[in-house]
Order: sequence, then structure tokens, then C-alpha cells
Amino acid sequence: MPHVTVLSKGARITAGVFCTLFLLNSATWLAMDIGEYGFGALWDSWTGLGPHIDGAITDPYAVGLLAVQLGAVWAAFTGARAAGGLLAVATTLTFTAAVQVFISTGQHTSDNRWFIGEVNTDTDTFLTVFITSGLLILFGLVSCIVVVSGLRVWPTRRPSDPPMRPLPAAAVTGAVVFGLLALCDAVWNVSVLLQDGVGSLDVIYLGHGILSALTSLGPGWSSVTFLLMSAVAGLLCVARGVSARGFTTGLALVLLPTSLLGMIAALAGGSFFELGQAPAFQGILSRLLMVVELLGSIAVLALMGRPGAPVAEEWSPPAQPGMPGMPGAAPYGMPGTQPYAAPGQPQPQPGYAPQPQSGYAQPQPGYAPPAQPQPGYGQPAAPAPGYGPPAMPQQAPPATPQAPPMPYGAPQAPPNPPAGGFGPPPQG
Repeated sequence: MPHVTVLSKGARITAGVFCTLFLLNSATWLAMDIGEYGFGALWDSWTGLGPHIDGAITDPYAVGLLAVQLGAVWAAFTGARAAGGLLAVATTLTFTAAVQVFISTGQHTSDNRWFIGEVNTDTDTFLTVFITSGLLILFGLVSCIVVVSGLRVWPTRRPSDPPMRPLPAAAVTGAVVFGLLALCDAVWNVSVLLQDGVGSLDVIYLGHGILSALTSLGPGWSSVTFLLMSAVAGLLCVARGVSARGFTTGLALVLLPTSLLGMIAALAGGSFFELGQAPAFQGILSRLLMVVELLGSIAVLALMGRPGAPVAEEWSPPAQPGMPGMPGAAPYGMPGTQPYAAPGQPQPQPGYAPQPQSGYAQPQPGYAPPAQPQPGYGQPAAPAPGYGPPAMPQQAPPATPQAPPMPYGAPQAPPNPPAGGFGPPPQG
């Protein structure tokens, strides 16, 4: 029986509650943007078909984050097999995004601009984004601890359905897709550092001065995050771990809307086939990464969404000795079984009921021990009919046989001897 690690029910429900809070936060910001600017204007701003909206809260990444949070909440409260991986992805990405938002909104001023366009820092919306990002950091950290500490080894003592591994085709596809993504992200980071040096790290990794929305991520921050997450997903697929389905599904839910909107923007603006002013290698790598994210996420969702292969055909708790169908002694007093004594006590033989250990023997129904003769005593003499109490048995038999004792009463005269022969004459 293979031993695998799964998320316990308590940790799943607790992490699901935290992800519900994350979902409400993302949905609130998205609803506020739609209500203030309209969905059409927001779509045009995301895809590059219209002007940029200054002071917007969300960007395409917020849609992907909303999707994985929704999937994690659904899996947590329905007990889906992929809940563990989905909760891990949703919690980690929410935490990393909140750290970026907390830094950018906390550092932005009129003289130190972190966002594109005019952003008013005196509004309630800006202050609320800053405060909620700090709360998300705290809740995200707690949720991460809950998920990690809630891992348990399967099988357990309770009967349960076996966890599911991804099918071989899904595991191979996931390993190839996320392996390519991790490789592309690693090469992109190295090329940017070699091209721009360490003097622009705040611009590359924190988005200082180039962020399009209040919840946007810097390009380097997003690249490092998905580099690490893609590497973990690829290793899980190679090992065909039980959490690979949920983990890869969560990443695909984030990458699909983000890469789709990016592809639409690149094709609509005509920049997909033109490198522009960016270095040729980085431009080609960015487009390759976009294609792999789009096509790979579709393939992963299609394959990982299928039922996996159970790690074991079937499982139930091991039977204990004495249970039906199992050899071994039965528990005390179990009906229909042969009782046995406590450890260290002599075991009774079949057909013999054990005697109590107290100083007074109790008669047992259905069994009477045979009478044993007492040493030094013979058989009792039978009483003579009609004469007083019976004689007491002798304590020790004499060496020579003796006549039996006379019964109580008047003594009898001895009989007269026969006539003739020798002897004194009879008395007259």
C-alpha cells in the first residue's frame, strides 16, 4: 500500500474560509472598476483597444487570480480531490500579489510615482487598497501555515476513497508545459539582468513607475513567482503526485485569462509580430512565453480535468484480531466466541469455565468436580437399620481384620458349646 500525503478535512475547510475572503476582495475590486468605468472601457484598456484608465484598481491578472480563488473555494467546500493543490496555489499567489500591492501603494506619492497616469492618493479607494493588502498578507500567511500543517499521510484508520494521481498523458503534458515555462522565466530573468544590470532592479521586479493599476505586479515579480510555481508544478507532474492535478489546474486558471488578454492586446495592436524597441532576444522570448502559457494552460485544463488514477484499488482499515474472518483471540466476553483470560493468567481449556480468583469458589452451572477421597480416611460404615446414630468411621484401619462393633443394646449370652468332648463338666 503506497503512502501519500493529502490535506486533512479541517485544514481544507479552514483554508477554504480564507480563500473565500480572498475571493470577496478580488471580486469587490473588479466590481468597483466595472461600476465606475463600465465593462467596455475596462476591456478596451486591458486589450489596448482604447485609452488607458488612470487610477484603475484591477488589470488582467486580477481576472486570473479571481478564477483560481473561485476554483479553490469550490474545491474546498465540495471536498474535491484537487482541493489541496488549488488551495496552495490560490493562497500563494494571493500572498505574493498582496506583498507587491502593499509595497507599491505604500511608497507611491506625487513625487515618487509608482503608477502610470494620475493617481490620487487621498481617495478612500487608494487607502482601502493599501489597508486590505496588509490584511491579505496576514491572512495569506496564516492560510499557508494551515495548508502546510494540515498535510496528513494516507491511508488513515478511517475508510476513505484513495487519492488520485494524474494520468500518464496528463502528467507528461504538465511536466513539459511547466518545465518550458520555468525555463523561459529563468532565461528571461538572466537576460534582463545582463541587459539592464542591477541599477534598475526596482523597476524590473517591483514595477516602480510602470504599474498600470493599483493591484498590478511588476514584470520581474510576476516572472519570479511563476518561475518557482512552475518548477514545483513540473516536479509534481514528473513524480505523478496526488497534488499535481490541483496544483497545475490552479496555475492554468491564472495563466489562461492573463495570456489570452495579452495575446488579444498584442494582436490588436500589431505588436505581436513586431519587436519594436525591445531587445530582439527578450521580445522573442516574451512572445514564446505568451504562446506556451495560452496553449499549455488549455491543454493542462483539458487533461487534468479528467479523472485520475487511484493510488490504490481499494482500501479499508486493517481488521483487528478476533474480528470475523481474522485469526487470533477474541476480545473478552464477545458473544459466540471462546473467552480467554487476561494476559498473564492461565488460559481455560475448551468446555471448562474459568473459576473466579476470589477466596470463595462459586458453583459453575453444568459442571461439578468429582469428589476426591481424603487421605487417611476409609469408606464410611453403613449404619445399622433401626439402631441410633450411625457409627463414626475409624481414623486408621487396623493391621488385622476385626469383627465389626456390636450395636447398642443389651449384650447377648454366648452360645453353649456342643456336648461331648473334653472340657469341664457343665455347672448344675
